Amino acid sequence: MGFLTKLFGTEQLMSGLRAAQATGQQLLHQRLRSLGEKIMAESAMLVPVDTGELRRSGFMRYEGGNLTLGYTAAHALVVHEVPPDRATHASPTQYKFLEIPARRHMDAIDRVGFQ
Repeated sequence: MGFLTKLFGTEQLMSGLRAAQATGQQLLHQRLRSLGEKIMAESAMLVPVDTGELRRSGFMRYEGGNLTLGYTAAHALVVHEVPPDRATHASPTQYKFLEIPARRHMDAIDRVGFQ
């Protein structure tokens, strides 16, 4: 038996490891949600607004350790992908309104589980 097992006993050690794992998972979930909220807040500042439907359709869903960000309006994909030479938007709104904030936070996304 290893030193920790002798010092604490197997059951206490396993209990402590389970508690540490649960705490780590909670922290990871909190960091992902917080990061998703930041990305969506920045995206809301960039999303073009005509009627407001597109901006209102923004969502963030967190299920089973997966974070999903997006827009559900029927025209969301078109507005997101049409480049500036084919459509104009009042500043600061622009195309790639979700991709740009997500890319800006890519380093944080990569590090979220290691902080």
